[in-house]
Amino acid sequence: MRTLSRGVVHACRAGYFQEAWKIFWEPKRSEYDHRPCHIFGQWSKDLEILSRFFDKKYTEPVTDLDDRTKALTLNEAGFDMRALGRLPQAQEPLQNGWKRAKAGEYWDLAAIAAGNMSKIKRALGKIVEALDWATKSEHANLYFEQRVEDDV
Repeated sequence: MRTLSRGVVHACRAGYFQEAWKIFWEPKRSEYDHRPCHIFGQWSKDLEILSRFFDKKYTEPVTDLDDRTKALTLNEAGFDMRALGRLPQAQEPLQNGWKRAKAGEYWDLAAIAAGNMSKIKRALGKIVEALDWATKSEHANLYFEQRVEDDV
């Protein structure tokens, strides 16, 4: 993770944010595989690396990222915060990620963000809000599945 972190830091400092995202995402996150974090408990380090992709910490991604990557960056930050038990803090990036994903019709990302929001709300004892987010997740997933079927 150290080499990965250095590569991302240098690319971001040089202003190559989209390229830095590929350095960060491709090798360790293919198909949403969070193995390095799950196995080694690297959630804090992952969040630290993600901070390089934000103009405003964990709420506003840098403008140089494409729209899908902005939504994904917000979702990842919220996911990491949730894994670290920072439930109140995780809500804003996940909500922003959901809004961006929905606006861009990235239904897979919208479903994931809404699902994570549902889990946070449930953990905080806000059952009605948890059900609302679970419904949003299900709807986004249905849109995603429909789009996949239409593409086939």
